[in-house]
Amino acid sequence: MENDKESRVSFRVTEDEHHRLKVLAAKERKTLKALFFEALEKMFPDWKKDK
Repeated sequence: MENDKESRVSFRVTEDEHHRLKVLAAKERKTLKALFFEALEKMFPDWKKDK
């Protein structure tokens, strides 16, 4: 996956959900992106591997 062009992913959340995500990220000292990928890895191990 090296040298892949970047794309933007977006989805709608409520203002409260957005706030809670930002607070969680701050508590974990991570970005929202990092939290998202961490959650994906826990739910779908090896999701990044080429198949």
